[in-house]
Amino acid sequence: MNLRVAKMTAWQVFVILIIGFLLTSSFWTGPPMIVYPAKIFGYLIIVGYKFLIGWELYRMIGSKWIFNFNLFIINSIIIGIGWPLIMVLTNYRGLSFNIQNGIPLLYFAFAFLHTHALPMKMLVSIEENRKVNFGAYFGELLLLTIWPIGVWFIQPRLNKITS
Repeated sequence: MNLRVAKMTAWQVFVILIIGFLLTSSFWTGPPMIVYPAKIFGYLIIVGYKFLIGWELYRMIGSKWIFNFNLFIINSIIIGIGWPLIMVLTNYRGLSFNIQNGIPLLYFAFAFLHTHALPMKMLVSIEENRKVNFGAYFGELLLLTIWPIGVWFIQPRLNKITS
């Protein structure tokens, strides 16, 4: 089994995610042909980390427990492609919440939470050797959502279960 992201140290992941964060930050100015691809690349770094954690944990679990991994892949694609597409099409102004785009934005919020929740559910399930409920992995979900701090707590646990 070739698990790469799960074996990285916390500082390595932190540096990679900080690079992604800096690329997506709003201080960038310049021609849109340079700024937009850089912001999209940074966003894909951040989303890709969460997807790769989920992918590697799902490979570790195998058929031990049943998780809706296909929905995780679909939601990761929606998050990975949808947000950059919206930003480019609206010239980085974003969308307002109204009747026309309310349901897609609500699903986008669900997809965002699901791409964060499933890897943490699998992590806690592996650690406790049982399928866990929402309350058992809620703290880890918050840690992954606030990733600059959370990566220092989550990555060592990933290292521990992959060793």
